[in-house]
Amino acid sequence: MFWLFNLLFVSIAFSYCFDQAGQYYSVSPRLLYAIAKVENSLNWRALNRNKNGTYDIGLMQINSRWIPVLRRYGLYDDRLI
Repeated sequence: MFWLFNLLFVSIAFSYCFDQAGQYYSVSPRLLYAIAKVENSLNWRALNRNKNGTYDIGLMQINSRWIPVLRRYGLYDDRLI
């Protein structure tokens, strides 16, 4: 029963985030959900290594080559530092 509650809680949290991000960036929340689902089955902790030595990080699988740009905005991934 705990797993069912956990699944429901996570689904609601993702739904809220996708709705908020979609509204802010004028992107369909359904599209954001679909990308996250296809990229890594909604695994927000995902870290995948690419053949070229870069990493894809998190729910939306942001490539590590963007880390220098993201750092300018105060965003980074501790696993890569």
